[in-house]
Amino acid sequence: MAFPISRTRTFQVESAGDPSAAAEPAMAAIEEWLAARGAARIQRSGNVLAFRAGFVPLLTDWSKRTSKRLAVGWNPLMTVGSGRVAVAETADGLEVTYSLRFTELIVISVILCLLFAAATPESAQINRWASAAWLALGPFGYLVASTGVGVALENVVRQAAREV
Repeated sequence: MAFPISRTRTFQVESAGDPSAAAEPAMAAIEEWLAARGAARIQRSGNVLAFRAGFVPLLTDWSKRTSKRLAVGWNPLMTVGSGRVAVAETADGLEVTYSLRFTELIVISVILCLLFAAATPESAQINRWASAAWLALGPFGYLVASTGVGVALENVVRQAAREV
């Protein structure tokens, strides 16, 4: 699906040793990284991880969270509603494909814009400016999250591949 709902990217990591031996440590490292950042419902099926994240605790099932910590602050998962990470072995190393969904970010941005607009009297323009600012935060959050998560995943996988 196109911007701003999801983003899918692929990157490759060379492995110093046997690529088939690097896949399992890479998956374990990604799973640990997700759990440490408060991802919920991390499910692993072979070399594919699916997870829920985000900053709205009502949209996640707290009983199934691997971490009871909220994704807040500079956490790169804060604006990601859900995601999927797949690791495949190649002749040279590993190929990692990640897909991130930003539905929660877009919904919250639109709701806040509507609230600001509805609360604005005709004579006051300040809330209209605030509404425009919130609308601008959606794409900014998307850019920060999609870049931050991708860079972090690549670093995690590179470190795991080096240790094999």
